[in-house]
Amino acid sequence: MLSFFTLAATATTAPVFQGASSDLPRALIQLLAIVVIFYLFFIRPQQKRAKEQINMLNNLKKGDEIVVSGMVGKITKIINDGEILVAFADGVEIKVLRSFVSNVLFESEDIKKENNKK
Repeated sequence: MLSFFTLAATATTAPVFQGASSDLPRALIQLLAIVVIFYLFFIRPQQKRAKEQINMLNNLKKGDEIVVSGMVGKITKIINDGEILVAFADGVEIKVLRSFVSNVLFESEDIKKENNKK
């Protein structure tokens, strides 16, 4: 009688282990697909935006109209690699870190002329 119960238990569990081993390649393919989709939709665009931001910060010139923390100003002087002097109003100039510049609204006339020549 005991052998009947062990046979019945073995018969019900054996196909579960066989099916699990055949699902392994499918699970790996799905995991790989998720990683590829995550890379294409999240990591790659973020890297592209970061590269564009660094390029924009490196190309700041005197006369550019920029946005700094929601305020619009004009670059009056490049102090060093990390700081610029920005005029927000007549007689109001503030030293600002380059990293706080969020956008360039208008490039200076010198840069526009150089871009038109190319």
